[in-house]
Amino acid sequence: MKQTAMLAVILISMWMPMVAQNEDDESEEVVLPDAIMTQVISRIVTYHFKPRRSPATVYIDGKQVKEEWLPAIRNIRFVLVDSAELPEPKSGFRIEPVTLENDRYSVSVGFGTLGSPSSGSGDTWAFVIRSGRVRLWQDGGAWGWGC
Repeated sequence: MKQTAMLAVILISMWMPMVAQNEDDESEEVVLPDAIMTQVISRIVTYHFKPRRSPATVYIDGKQVKEEWLPAIRNIRFVLVDSAELPEPKSGFRIEPVTLENDRYSVSVGFGTLGSPSSGSGDTWAFVIRSGRVRLWQDGGAWGWGC
């Protein structure tokens, strides 16, 4: 009896990581056309940053982000950086790659420390594409990174 129970526990513990791994594998990174990414990134950045009275610089970590996707906002200069190559940590905004899961795209964004060590938190945005237009909304999920 004890051997059967122990065998069941071992089998279940071996099965659990496979289930978690399969759930993660369902979302995959995707590359979308520039016209779509301009709509997504511009709208998210505009939501988070409003015009300022005095000039400000915002560092954005997003190796997959192109400068032309960013909006023009009065008195804000956006600087794209690769956080892995920063000589010292900087405060900034992070944009993760777009993923696709169940016909719905998502992108995680947040504020924090870029560089090493890096940490921060933010939220997840979801979107669908219909007739070349983007329907975008905050997914309500919290997101964070750290090392």
